Amino acid sequence: MKRMSARWIPLLAAALMAGCGAPEPEAPPATPTPEPEVDVYALAAPILPGQEEAFREMAAAITDGERAEAHRAAYAELGVTKEQVWLQETPEGSVAVVYLEGSDLEGLAAREAASEDPHVQWFLEQVTAVHGLDPQAPPPVNELVFRGDYAGVEGETEPYALAAPILEGEEAAFREFIAAFAERRAEAEASRSAKGIAKEYVWLQQTPEGSWAVVYFEATDPGSLLERMMADSELEFDAWFKQHVADIHGLQPGGPASPNERIK
Repeated sequence: MKRMSARWIPLLAAALMAGCGAPEPEAPPATPTPEPEVDVYALAAPILPGQEEAFREMAAAITDGERAEAHRAAYAELGVTKEQVWLQETPEGSVAVVYLEGSDLEGLAAREAASEDPHVQWFLEQVTAVHGLDPQAPPPVNELVFRGDYAGVEGETEPYALAAPILEGEEAAFREFIAAFAERRAEAEASRSAKGIAKEYVWLQQTPEGSWAVVYFEATDPGSLLERMMADSELEFDAWFKQHVADIHGLQPGGPASPNERIK
């Protein structure tokens, strides 16, 4: 007779105990597997003077125009699963604010430059003409410095993104501000949830012309989001936040004159 393998002994013992009326052991509660964070990336790209109409035409072509299907297919192949674009008007000119989701987005520019896809090559030509960006040059150095997902928001949320130039010499203060913001997470969540903000991601974009904060939100009624964020409040956290925004970005209560226009 073959000797019983040791790994079967506990199972056999459990079966015998069950047959004798012993209570069945309770299964441990299932531990939910956390969903992996989606790779996200955002940037601000100034539009050359006189090129806003060309920018709109390019955006329309890849959104629902004659190049929409080719654009989706080409950039899905490059690892992009979501692409959203806003047009922001500033005193210095128009800026495209772009938000992406996908895989290995930091390496996207290199994959674009190496692509032989005719649509990708066409798109890079348009980017060069509209923004003056060299497709062969390194992309902007964008560092994801804060990622906030807030609970308790009621109602349907929509995406919204903006870019805020950082005043000269204030980049260190900006980093300290973001670090303090993260430390005050509970206060930030209470404030943001009350204002209908479910997500808030912040990047530091460094360019030869200066640094920008690029911010992506998912919020209710994004058209009035900046007004809600900069409105009078009894919360000490809100007063602290607005003062730092004024000191670092030069933005006063009321924010930009009009919300950014969703282009794609």
